[in-house]
Amino acid sequence: MATLAPSQLEAMAAARAARKPSGSVYRAGLALVGLGAIGLFVYGYDYYLLDLAERVHHTEFRELHPSGKLGYLYGVLGSCLLAFNLTYLVRRRVPRLRVGSMHAWLNAHVVSGLGAYALIVFHSAFQQRTLLASGTFWSLTIVALTGVVGRYLKSLTPRPELERFNYNLLALDAIASGLGTEIRELLRLVPPTDIGAAPSLARCLRALPAWRNDARLRRRAIDEAVDAAYERSPDALLADLEILTSLLEETTHLAIDEVRSVAATALLRSWRSLHRFLAIMMMTTVVVHIATAWSFGYRWIWSQ
Repeated sequence: MATLAPSQLEAMAAARAARKPSGSVYRAGLALVGLGAIGLFVYGYDYYLLDLAERVHHTEFRELHPSGKLGYLYGVLGSCLLAFNLTYLVRRRVPRLRVGSMHAWLNAHVVSGLGAYALIVFHSAFQQRTLLASGTFWSLTIVALTGVVGRYLKSLTPRPELERFNYNLLALDAIASGLGTEIRELLRLVPPTDIGAAPSLARCLRALPAWRNDARLRRRAIDEAVDAAYERSPDALLADLEILTSLLEETTHLAIDEVRSVAATALLRSWRSLHRFLAIMMMTTVVVHIATAWSFGYRWIWSQ
């Protein structure tokens, strides 16, 4: 069994790579948002670079200022994208709606959020002349930044590879009888620190030293199991030393990844709660902004 370990591990890695979703659509969406923002800026750059007093005399003033035809259109499209952006929360809360994977919905959430932010920035024409407009702009900016950070944290969260970990322990048992079983039992004595299902960000930060200690203890537990196995049967370990070393390095990495996964998941949940709270505040300012503009007669194509 030990001689088959490398080939079987490679086959498992290839199978996982085949199942991994491609990020090409996500990257294409980000590229489209970036190119769209560049295109809009190029179209009106000579207007956006002017001082507020000078913009009134620009030929595109009636089109590009916030209540102009194009400026208002940017705001309408941005608001529509924000509304679509919130459907991600519906998909998360109602798992029975099996329309696309959560990974795809998260990518759409990020792309639509950045697209909405870009359109609303152009709707504002890079100016905030009222307290309400400034509040709307900065709340949207903060939500966009926390969303980008949350997406980055999500990408850093390792997924526990239990199938590969269990296979490695079986392979270690084949090389040195009882080694894999002993590693499993020792690791059960060092579970990742659990801080609850809905931890606060402050609680996650306080738990960082504990998670680092968990990783250190897990590495030490594997070393102790190997030392004990060597004392029992040194010839068995030395006979397949190259394969043994590779398996032990990967098993240690997977054991520590379990701790990292728990830590990163807890941090991501706390960050998501902060992002959700800020998003609620942002949507409140957007609704008030839209209602105020409508009440003052800024109604785009419906204006009298």
